[in-house]
Amino acid sequence: MSRNLCLAALIASITVTAACKTVPEPEPAPITIKTEAMTCTPTDTLERQVIPAVIKRGFYITGVEDEPQYVTDPETGEVKEIPVGAHNKVPYERVIEPEQIIWVNADGQVVTDICLSDGETPESSIPGQ
Repeated sequence: MSRNLCLAALIASITVTAACKTVPEPEPAPITIKTEAMTCTPTDTLERQVIPAVIKRGFYITGVEDEPQYVTDPETGEVKEIPVGAHNKVPYERVIEPEQIIWVNADGQVVTDICLSDGETPESSIPGQ
């Protein structure tokens, strides 16, 4: 019996050894390169439009009134009132809506996601420069 046991042990060790040698090495996982899709629109394909500011213009008129002075006309003897005071007319401007810069595509739709260089803003970017 010990001979059969030795024979069984020999067959088992050969089977285990053979099984280790026949397992192929795992193949390396394929390398995938992720590229980011361009989500912004280049300024070369857009038109820059400037919407001017809405400005209200007018005048402030300030005045200081003093007591009226009276003058007698020497020929007629009539007393006339002369208004005394200082009036000042000052021009002013008030911005109701600031200037806006928009970018429009070929279809006439406003585009907000624009490809810009570092430090550039949609307002400072001028196409072709």
